[in-house]
Amino acid sequence: MAPGFPAGPELEGFSRDWLPHLQDQNASPMIWLRSRSSLSDLTLRSGPGAASGVLVARCPGVAEAIAIERCIIRATHGAAGWVPEVPIRVAGDTYGLTIRDNRLEGRGGVEVISTANRYAYIGDNQVRAIPNGAGNLIMLRGMRNSVIERNILRDGDRNFVAQLGVSHGKHQLQEGQQPPAASFHHNMVAGNMSYNVIPRRHNAGETMYEGPDAWWQGYPVGATAENIAVSGEPFWADMTGTFVLVLDGRGFGQYRQVTESTTSSLTVSPPWAVVPDESTYLMVNGGFVENLWIDNTEEHTANWSGFWGFNVGHVVDGHVLRDGTGFYLWGWKRESPAPVAFNEIIGSHISGRGNISMIGSMVFANTVRFTEVVDFRYRPTLHIQPTWLFSDPNNRAGIDIGAVHEGMEGVPETAPFKDWNLVEGSNVYDGPVGIRVAPRARHTILRNNAIHVDGAAVADESGNALVE
Repeated sequence: MAPGFPAGPELEGFSRDWLPHLQDQNASPMIWLRSRSSLSDLTLRSGPGAASGVLVARCPGVAEAIAIERCIIRATHGAAGWVPEVPIRVAGDTYGLTIRDNRLEGRGGVEVISTANRYAYIGDNQVRAIPNGAGNLIMLRGMRNSVIERNILRDGDRNFVAQLGVSHGKHQLQEGQQPPAASFHHNMVAGNMSYNVIPRRHNAGETMYEGPDAWWQGYPVGATAENIAVSGEPFWADMTGTFVLVLDGRGFGQYRQVTESTTSSLTVSPPWAVVPDESTYLMVNGGFVENLWIDNTEEHTANWSGFWGFNVGHVVDGHVLRDGTGFYLWGWKRESPAPVAFNEIIGSHISGRGNISMIGSMVFANTVRFTEVVDFRYRPTLHIQPTWLFSDPNNRAGIDIGAVHEGMEGVPETAPFKDWNLVEGSNVYDGPVGIRVAPRARHTILRNNAIHVDGAAVADESGNALVE
């Protein structure tokens, strides 16, 4: 097709926060799939003027029933930049997208930059970065009821990354505030194999599931079984698809999805089991909610793997991480809630440098059960980070329930920060310290763990952990 990318009026269904970059850099593809179309048993190799192999986006609207199967796509001609050349770029909202059994090479692999994708299937693809250490091999944003399985990923800057993006485009700024995040909800990521994440600097190299902090937080002025009302008119954007989480007060721990909104109220589903009242402290935003991460394997990962920001209700089962920095649950924001809560890590195996860390301010009610953390001594990695300057290798813990940041304005003192985390039936072996519980980590439960380390089996700096 001719070079260039659609310009002019905004295109409904496109990833609107990325659209200016696509237009400015003439991010033209070799093939454009718009709706109810398929591509199969084809080989594509890029040349000058192409910025991607295949572009998926209807113009305008939602692209439906698109399939890319059994193709070989090599997109290696372009340079790195805001819009690196990738084999498959999904820039518009989709319904029923299938990307299956392809061999992809380039500065990335499958890049989903749109924020409303339902019933997608991305499976059995082989993806390799060329040159080594370039690109995100699978990058996902807003997904729902989708399956990502049995992909083999090699040699990327980040082999797998999920970042939500804003749900309605950055053009909708109001008083300096961007719209809420999209959500990544009820998906399954299963049986994927990741090898050789090989960046060099900064925070690259993570296998990351990046959630936001609170878009709005505060107390309601009224509530029913399916609705909350707040003072003022904070919900100027469409809040559909975001989640409300009760952080304190009546109904603590409940979270519900927003199905309708006005400027001062949210309708949620399913109904509240315990109806909030004026003592209830709430937060609202899009987030990663109730996803399954089953039987995935990572080997030789230069940086961390894990959840940061608003991540609730996940199950991580059968995860294998060998020769990586470790698995984290990170409530990364200091100023406002970015909770990582109600997640389970079960039946998983982490060995060769890595540990499990609960870091940041709001990481509560998570479970680590029947999981091994073995040989978690510090060793150099491919990543250029002087970790030895701010973390004593001889004080490294296999499971680290870390410190709480102070000064989160407006959040009640009674709200959970590092509360109610459970480590049960796990094997912590061959390292300096077994399990650390930092100050202000309340109601920690450590039960029936096998711990064999050089130093303390349990370093309870909180003074109130229950150890059985």
